[in-house]
Amino acid sequence: MDVQLRPINRANWQTALDLKVHPNQEKYVASNLYSLAQAYGESEWVCRGIYDGDTMVGFIMDGLSEEGDDFDGYWICRFMLAHEHQNKGYGRAAMNTLLSDVRSQGHKTVFISFVPDNLAAKQLYTQVGFVDTGAMDDGEAVYRLDFNPDSVN
Repeated sequence: MDVQLRPINRANWQTALDLKVHPNQEKYVASNLYSLAQAYGESEWVCRGIYDGDTMVGFIMDGLSEEGDDFDGYWICRFMLAHEHQNKGYGRAAMNTLLSDVRSQGHKTVFISFVPDNLAAKQLYTQVGFVDTGAMDDGEAVYRLDFNPDSVN
């Protein structure tokens, strides 16, 4: 498995739109179409494809949010794996790659939110180090990860 994150651009945006979660997961994550439109209008967000070699297996939208609330900072807004690529280790690999990238940019904290009954997301996020803040944002549980300043990338 060779997981890489690559920008969404004119060569791959249609592939990103074609990625779909399992129908019973659609209530948990916005469509990639909506995410790309949001990123177009809100320039702080970056959309990237999760790749294994030349195959896009998922989609991430992340960036620096400064809305003036308690959760200003780096956010992972969208994280999805296409249904046919789930349960193969891509989620953890992609999340670890993303977190390493965020940390290398000098960010100390990263936030993520998700629908509370999305148990698969909760399990993945807690396994990579996110902890519950106890807060809710627009119906989603807010988790945060603080990078340990003493550990090495």
